[in-house]
Amino acid sequence: ETIFNMALIHKDKGNLAEAVQQFEASKKIFQDLNAVPRIALSMLNIGIVLGTVGKSIEAEDLFTEALKILEGLGAIPDLCEGYLAFAIFQTRLGRSPEAKFYLSQAETLISCIDYQPLNIQFYNAEGELYQKEAQYSKAESSFEKALAMARRHSNLYEEAKSCANLGRLALERGDHREAMNKLKQGLGIFSRIGAMLDVVGVYHDLTSLFLRQDDYARAEEMANLELRQARMLGYPDLSIKALIELADCEAHKGNIQNAKEYYSFAIRLARDELDAVPSSTRNDLLCKLIDFLETADSDKKRHVISDDTHLKLQKGSFEELFEEFSRPLGRNKAR
Repeated sequence: ETIFNMALIHKDKGNLAEAVQQFEASKKIFQDLNAVPRIALSMLNIGIVLGTVGKSIEAEDLFTEALKILEGLGAIPDLCEGYLAFAIFQTRLGRSPEAKFYLSQAETLISCIDYQPLNIQFYNAEGELYQKEAQYSKAESSFEKALAMARRHSNLYEEAKSCANLGRLALERGDHREAMNKLKQGLGIFSRIGAMLDVVGVYHDLTSLFLRQDDYARAEEMANLELRQARMLGYPDLSIKALIELADCEAHKGNIQNAKEYYSFAIRLARDELDAVPSSTRNDLLCKLIDFLETADSDKKRHVISDDTHLKLQKGSFEELFEEFSRPLGRNKAR
């Protein structure tokens, strides 16, 4: 139990590699003791971490097996948390019908036990799904409910998550003032409680906000903070996102060579950490790089991208494309 709880702390702080190691260690002990509910919870949390770092196939297998065990046991609170975690996982993969199903399952169980912390998690998960479907008014309502309940129950983490969710929603809707307000609130709480992975996520959102406002100085500042912390946590996905943002800043300032250097480093990182980078990030990196190379005017020469390269991108042939683009574009500025 102590090892399992240590793993939860590592997960919340963003030390994901250490969290997986501790969850695996606790799972082995639980297996030796035949402590079936705890085995399932260990698997569930490993699935959450693997889903966070982009290992969707392994994560889904663990979610499915853990939920099957918990359903067989009728362990309602744990099963409800599992349904909510799996719903968020499905939402972020763009699988709305599956997400709705697991949210519905969770809602049914919550109504049976009326456990308020689960209600907070439910409304945040529901809000994410509504936002994914561009139902912004419903998303805002769900996030506001989660925020009010989190404050009422002094749940700082869920309060910060609700604020950050409202900030991201405002950013998507183009309300920059509200986005700044809510993201800063969320960032302050995440920083205070040491939820560093969430801190990095908000740095990413603030970078996006400043880029939309053409404030490249503050965007660069946030992206550098994002990159530094993502590296400390060993999280290549957000490192790559930060490098893309830094390249975007340099391109907008007309520093084409510097932008190439950031893209070059991002490509090599994506190639070296291929299994740890979600396909959405890989695709985003390649799309932005190709667009940059086709439009950037450096020394009056434009980079011509072949039809074969575009075809590989459409097919999702990421490994081939990373090898193709791994030749240095710059002078390795990003280190």
